[in-house]
Amino acid sequence: MREPFVSPAAVGEHIGKPVSWIYNNAERLGIPRYRLGKQLRFRLSEVDAWLAQQSEGTAA
Repeated sequence: MREPFVSPAAVGEHIGKPVSWIYNNAERLGIPRYRLGKQLRFRLSEVDAWLAQQSEGTAA
């Protein structure tokens, strides 16, 4: 079964950031995302993997 896409609001809630932060920083920071028409969508497992990768980069 495929993981569902979630909205920027769901990602913001998941990582503790406002939805405006998600929209303003997703492309700049390289957060994995998909454009479905005019909508921006995410997969939480990919966002979690991205967060873990960011943590590894700052732990050194």
